[in-house]
Amino acid sequence: ERLREWIMRTEYEEFGIPRPTLSLFLDVPFGFTEAKLTAQREGADRDYLGGAQDIHEKSLELQRRVREVYLEAARREEDFEVVDCSTAEGTMASPEEIFARVAEHIKPLL
Repeated sequence: ERLREWIMRTEYEEFGIPRPTLSLFLDVPFGFTEAKLTAQREGADRDYLGGAQDIHEKSLELQRRVREVYLEAARREEDFEVVDCSTAEGTMASPEEIFARVAEHIKPLL
């Protein structure tokens, strides 16, 4: 909590960064996150790792805790909303469905 308060004070008071009108957290099913982070990943975007694993990605417990931090922020902050990206069955919704859900959050701002 102290870190969050420091970040907010530094960004918005000291640096004068404008506060966002709305922040969205795309809450994906944890099974999707787990599958993506445990699958073999290759490509130029992974070159920075030099063949090693990303220390943040390899810890599923860290990923769970980070998700909880975002969910707590959404409960606490009025301008921070959660977009549920899962289906009724608990799998990942289609990109079109997720887009529609995001659109519902931003429509009131247009």
